[in-house]
Amino acid sequence: AVATASAANVYMMRRHELAHGVEVYDTTGKIYYGKSKVAANHSVRETAVSRAMIPFPAMLLPVLVKRGMDWLTLWPRSVPAGRCIELALCLGSFTLAVPMCLAIFPQRCKLTREQMDEGLRELKPAKFDVSLGLTKKTEGSNSRGESEFVEEFHYNRGV
Repeated sequence: AVATASAANVYMMRRHELAHGVEVYDTTGKIYYGKSKVAANHSVRETAVSRAMIPFPAMLLPVLVKRGMDWLTLWPRSVPAGRCIELALCLGSFTLAVPMCLAIFPQRCKLTREQMDEGLRELKPAKFDVSLGLTKKTEGSNSRGESEFVEEFHYNRGV
């Protein structure tokens, strides 16, 4: 239930990105190529998966540690002491689980030309430089034989 609610929350909060796309850039993040709905779909899906995984360590770790301590007869007989240990285990597992689950997928993601939206597949390199605010034009392939089209698109996945 918690995982489903978390995934639904991601979808509801980021449905604008699904409808309009997320900004895609070159490797350096300085050249803006446009907005991609495919990248938005990847981004929202990966974020929903990572958010859905957050509660699992907090639900499993305290139970497993308590069972192990019971089996080794190390669990305290005092109920308040046991509750304090359970609380510490829950807090500790959340402290570890949140960064680990958010880091399952990289923050800056990459898609190839074949994976992109139709309109961006035929894009020539260097459409717009964000840092300078200048539009650059390029013509065909260069003298080194590199592709005339942009081959990699990078985007920020978000958390």
